[in-house]
Amino acid sequence: MVLSLSNVATILLNGGHEFFIREAFEWNLEKIKRKQQFENGFLTTTTFKNTLRLGFNLIFYKKEKLSNWSPTQFIKKNVELLQPDLQKTYSDFAEAYLDFLKENYEEALPKMKAFRPNASVHQLDAMRIVLACYFKLCDDDAFERQIVKISSFLTKKNGFSSNIVVFNQNFIQFLEEIKNLNNDKKVKNELFEKLKNEKNVADKEWLLSLF
Repeated sequence: MVLSLSNVATILLNGGHEFFIREAFEWNLEKIKRKQQFENGFLTTTTFKNTLRLGFNLIFYKKEKLSNWSPTQFIKKNVELLQPDLQKTYSDFAEAYLDFLKENYEEALPKMKAFRPNASVHQLDAMRIVLACYFKLCDDDAFERQIVKISSFLTKKNGFSSNIVVFNQNFIQFLEEIKNLNNDKKVKNELFEKLKNEKNVADKEWLLSLF
């Protein structure tokens, strides 16, 4: 039952129904509590990462107060449930992600660049954050090189679905357009509305926060 409800909330959230983010987050926590997202006795890295991302989105973008949840406590408690050889890798990723959201870009950048996960799609997540760090640090040359890296990574045989490719391509496109904005208020407002109405884009909350 819990697994089914969680899947429904996730499907609705991925379909653009952003008001289901709280439900998806809480059901993920319940699945971890009941050990319903474990493989060979260990919490899956995907569940760990996705639950962390949902919690971060609620705190940093939705500005919700989660009285019974904190990022640092979640990381410390649940990273120990991962496969032993992956614990430090994903602990470093989680801490780097938190640094990024706290706008500590110079601290987050080297950790994200060093991230070597057990899934290509997780590597893609880190590569986007690296690109975002270069954007925030105004390193134009590194920004352009990272776009090339992501584009190349998407076209290699990494087993990505067409949806994942589109989500990441749209992320790059919107970030480039934001980067090239001038002082034209009309153009800026039009881009904001375009992004707001786009369902198929990765890290949409962060992109919207740039306006």
